[in-house]
Amino acid sequence: MALEIKKTLNDSSGGTVASGTYIDFSVSFPAGEKKIIYGIFAYKSKLDFDSKKSSYVPLEINNFSPIYEIQSGDFLDSLFVNTQLKLILELMPGIGSGNVIIV
Repeated sequence: MALEIKKTLNDSSGGTVASGTYIDFSVSFPAGEKKIIYGIFAYKSKLDFDSKKSSYVPLEINNFSPIYEIQSGDFLDSLFVNTQLKLILELMPGIGSGNVIIV
């Protein structure tokens, strides 16, 4: 699974990127800690990701290593991990609620 941002974003090198930024990510679960640490990689499109083009830096993403604090009762499957990152991204002021989908 991955995420897609359905909003035009601004590239840190100038210009804009049309709706469809594809978000790939890594996760780590540090031993003895109740947290998920994400590593975010943004691509201008799914095609760019599939073609192994370089990721880019959208100005709207203000944290490329967000952390989710695991709560008691959380069921840590892939859907949960994706959903939490979706919510984290939607809380970023330049992205906003409803602009991220799980793909």
